[in-house]
Amino acid sequence: TRRSSDLKMGRKPVVGGNWKCNLDAAGAKALAEEAIAARASGGAKPPVGTRSAAQLKLDADAAFKEARLGRAVSLYGKALKADSAAEWMEGAAVGGLFFRCQCLANRSACHLKLHAFGACLDDAGAALAALAAAPGDTQPLTLKLLARRGMALCQLARYEDAKVDYERALAIDPGNAQLQKDLATIAAMLSK
Repeated sequence: TRRSSDLKMGRKPVVGGNWKCNLDAAGAKALAEEAIAARASGGAKPPVGTRSAAQLKLDADAAFKEARLGRAVSLYGKALKADSAAEWMEGAAVGGLFFRCQCLANRSACHLKLHAFGACLDDAGAALAALAAAPGDTQPLTLKLLARRGMALCQLARYEDAKVDYERALAIDPGNAQLQKDLATIAAMLSK
């Protein structure tokens, strides 16, 4: 049977009863704009396929605050993909490099809390590499990423690498007592 929501989305049944989306780029853009307007006016969340990268990031941020870390990781990944895909759509809003670095930084925090230290290193490293080319003031985000990567490195007993990250973080914020304390702990571990 045809469902009204499927017909509204431009889907038509194909062999085997599966549904296929036949929207062109203009139809998809109109549908996304309709969903954004509905959400802005207090309506229900738009369907997953029509949420923008910014909306996905907001949902991921909320999941992180609610300690639903697995969900947050998934949503940050979808936000990264949506922002990347939006580059190919004419007139689509794109968050850009800094937005993607924020998503990677937040996802690295999730990985750190989930004890997925390798994934934390991957996301933090990718964001740090990208921030080197980003315009504007990136020091606050760089500081967070260095500290997160340093914590993950410590958990993996890679104290020499962690020391380098903490030293770089202290170069950005020399008065940070927590960074100083952590660096002293790392130095003690290295002297053993």
